[in-house]
Amino acid sequence: MTGEIKIWRPFCGELYRYEWNKSKILGVLRQFWDDVRYSWQRIRYGYCEYDLWSIDRWFLDIMPRMLEEHKATRHGSPVVNEADTGSDEALTKAWDEILDRMIFLFREASEETCTNKYREQCKDEALALFSKWFYCLWD
Repeated sequence: MTGEIKIWRPFCGELYRYEWNKSKILGVLRQFWDDVRYSWQRIRYGYCEYDLWSIDRWFLDIMPRMLEEHKATRHGSPVVNEADTGSDEALTKAWDEILDRMIFLFREASEETCTNKYREQCKDEALALFSKWFYCLWD
C-alpha cells in the first residue's frame, strides 16, 4: 500500500509528509501521538514542551497573529499622543499605525517570514515597540 499522508502540527502551520509503507507507519503514529500530547498540553497549560524548545520562534510566530486579531476585535484605543485626545478617529488611526508597525516588524524578525536583510534591526525595533506599548494591549 503506497500513498501519502499529511499530518498537520497544531499551531505550527507546517505540513509533514510521510510515505505510507510498513517501515514508516510507526513514525506516523509517533507524530500523531506527539501532536495529541502537545495539543493537550496547550489546552491544560497554555503552552507545550514543543513551544519551549524554541520560545523565540514561537513568540515571533504567534505575536503577529495575536496583534492582528487584537486590531480587528478591539473596542477602544489608548491615547498615543497627548495632542491627539480630540477625536476617536485620530486615536484609532494612530493606534492602528502602531499595531501595523509591530505586526510588520515581528514578521520581519522571524526567519520564516523575513523579506529583507535587516532582520536584527527589525528584532530590536519590534521588541522596543512592544515593550513601550505592552500595557496598552488591553481590551
